Amino acid sequence: MTVISFSHLAPNARWPQVGLCQCSATCAPLGPVHPSAPCTPRPRAPLGPARPSAPRAPRPRAPLGPDVAVAFTGSNGEKWFCLGNIEETTVATAAVDERRACSDRGADYLRSLNKVYKRDGVYIQDQKGLFVLRWYKEVGTDGAELSGYQNKECKAYKLMRNNDGVAFRYTSQVQIISKVILKRHRDQAMTFTLNASDKKMVGTKRKHMD
Repeated sequence: MTVISFSHLAPNARWPQVGLCQCSATCAPLGPVHPSAPCTPRPRAPLGPARPSAPRAPRPRAPLGPDVAVAFTGSNGEKWFCLGNIEETTVATAAVDERRACSDRGADYLRSLNKVYKRDGVYIQDQKGLFVLRWYKEVGTDGAELSGYQNKECKAYKLMRNNDGVAFRYTSQVQIISKVILKRHRDQAMTFTLNASDKKMVGTKRKHMD
């Protein structure tokens, strides 16, 4: 997988050579939430001039789909993970070359593949699965953004509106460690907490990858 370089990651970070996730084969597809049952239509309002109203402030962007932990390996061999929210799921029409996907030009390689958009998501075991992610940033107790990942001061994860300044790119299935469950922070907007068991599980799996 081409090294997809991120401005906020360690210099010369590369995508790891990792194996398949060990999730149960019964886990649900990863991707945008399935559409709900149609709502009962509301009575139609009378036609006429619209009432003037004050402009609304933009609402914070809510997560679109499941959250996952993604593996990285630094140029010094250091292993870490970061969290991302799945915004789009596709499947390559041909086999994905893991070596090329994890190479320095992995982003270009994955972008060049012919893909089929999957509205209902992609199973985590699908080796042709490709995901577009919006990244979370680690924050401290007071909500201050931290640099890097696996900070000891990390208490929660903030979903970045601007993707932390990183271009949206495809991420290969081979990098996905596991699906995780985040809980909305009660005081800080667009901020979520990761339960201790999931955090330990992701850390353990990451150490055994590559």
